Amino acid sequence: MPFSNRAEEGFENRIAEIVARQLGATLSYEWLPASPASDRLLYLRRGDCDMVVGVGDGTEGYLTTVTYYRSAPVFVYRSDAPFDVGSFDDPVLRELTIGVLAGAGLRPEVAALANRDLIANVVSFPWGAQGDAPLAAPVEAVAAGEVDIAVVWGPVGSYFGERHEVPLEVVSAEPKVDMPFLNLVVPMAMGVRQGDLALRDLLDRAIAGSWDEIQEVLSQYDVPLEPLPPQAPPATDRRAQLGVGLVLPLPTGTIPLEADSPEAAAIAAQMGALMAEEELGAPEESFPGLELLVSNAPNAASAGRAAERMSANGAIALVGGYGPGQAEALTEVGASRQVPFLNIGSSSPSLREECTPFTFHLEANAGVYLAALARSLAHAGLDDLVVAYPESSTGAALLEEFDLAASDEGLAIVAAVPVPGEAQLIEVALSAKEAEAEAVVALLDWRAQLDLAGFMGSVGEGIAFTGYPYPVTQTRHFYYSLGSLGPAVEAPRVALWEASLTEGPAGDLSQEFFARWGEPMDSPAWVAYLALSLVREAAASGARTGPELASSLEEVEIDSYGEGGAGFGPSDHQFRHDLVEVRVDSSSDSRQDAVSAVQRFSATSLPYGTGCR
Repeated sequence: MPFSNRAEEGFENRIAEIVARQLGATLSYEWLPASPASDRLLYLRRGDCDMVVGVGDGTEGYLTTVTYYRSAPVFVYRSDAPFDVGSFDDPVLRELTIGVLAGAGLRPEVAALANRDLIANVVSFPWGAQGDAPLAAPVEAVAAGEVDIAVVWGPVGSYFGERHEVPLEVVSAEPKVDMPFLNLVVPMAMGVRQGDLALRDLLDRAIAGSWDEIQEVLSQYDVPLEPLPPQAPPATDRRAQLGVGLVLPLPTGTIPLEADSPEAAAIAAQMGALMAEEELGAPEESFPGLELLVSNAPNAASAGRAAERMSANGAIALVGGYGPGQAEALTEVGASRQVPFLNIGSSSPSLREECTPFTFHLEANAGVYLAALARSLAHAGLDDLVVAYPESSTGAALLEEFDLAASDEGLAIVAAVPVPGEAQLIEVALSAKEAEAEAVVALLDWRAQLDLAGFMGSVGEGIAFTGYPYPVTQTRHFYYSLGSLGPAVEAPRVALWEASLTEGPAGDLSQEFFARWGEPMDSPAWVAYLALSLVREAAASGARTGPELASSLEEVEIDSYGEGGAGFGPSDHQFRHDLVEVRVDSSSDSRQDAVSAVQRFSATSLPYGTGCR
């Protein structure tokens, strides 16, 4: 208190309720001990929660909303004290013991005291010193006579000072700006994950729409407020355009929380979608235009919540599917909300076992990828293979599928090595050397593929290396790392798209992307661009609702490579497009030139099946 507690009695609880009601949303909490905003950031990054109430505007690591109140420090001292204090410059402070609240970093009020060489007078009280009221410690110390005066942030000092059984004075601390650079007025906002633009925009509208009610709550809790003009609602109704919800596990810090994070693919996908919105989303005479709604979701649960929010607020399509369980979560929301979900990130066979009318797959399925990979190895004359696969049901299913594809191409799997963890990767390299294999095929995540490539470079000399084409493995981030770590023998890899395509419309698109972003157009960027293009094409026929758009998508054909029409299979909603074979150039010293060769697979030659039960 006064901010929040499990009984939901704090003013942040009240404000969260107001905002949720304004949005028509369901409010729930993830509880943790009282702590600075920097500690709460981890819960946000993991996807345990989606929004933190009461974050200083611009706090590092957060994307913050509009400011909804501003407050400054106050002095708290006993009413029977033989002094009056209202300024940090009052000489009497040199004769007093001063209670402050410890926190992460140097708090503004403590910095103001330090500027006046008053730190020797300071008594610091840690978080949690008062049990159920962990922020009240400096005020309690004043009431008990343990310190002469406390200087604390306004909401805390005023709340506990005005309500204490011992008569206390609560006085606004001056100056509000301590020259030359210290602003003691703290603007407060709500914090969401970096990149979670759609949720930030929703919260901005909710704060503006309930401004007077929020200010009334702050007044009831005696929060001393600094002047702040009311936030006006947006001038235009953004829902006039057709919203497309892009749900991606975007970065929320300098270091990913998970070693195999798909952030590199998500960043590329966001760039591709943004370029598509810029080029294709403008309104026309009979078309209202497309608006891209970007949500940052680090796990499946947060992806599902983001999809629910966006579809409830006007999105007529969802795009995403990177990261464990995210495609499944978006499929479920798409079905319940009757909003098409365009899967650009998951090749999972289980996702395709049951056809649903609102799920459309732009990412190739596992069977197609593995068949293309086996064909590439056969054409390269790499016949004897060692396969590394995850020791899981998913890994076993991939191995079984690849075994069938390899058999069709006349390849021999001389050893299949399950990999329960990173420590077993060296065993794969040693097995390949002992079996005199010609190539190692890693059906592992991108991080494990890079680690295994390093072992192959030192142990498996002369043995080629390739792996399953997960989204991150189709990026320059991966290709360049593989070229610097991996074995000297080139083995083909498979991808949805390759920025080295230079001929015709495909080459034009790659050049446009590079001109826009200064980066090659990797597969995740291209497939996200394609997703927005398909939604644009389907909506141009007059579709304005989710069911209408789903029906239209079943009929749409588009030039995915600039050569002839391609569309979704009528029963499985799997997009039939060509794949490409790429070879990593280990001699390249730049990310842009990390690929040395490109060859197309025609979609008609690949084993696209129904994929449904």
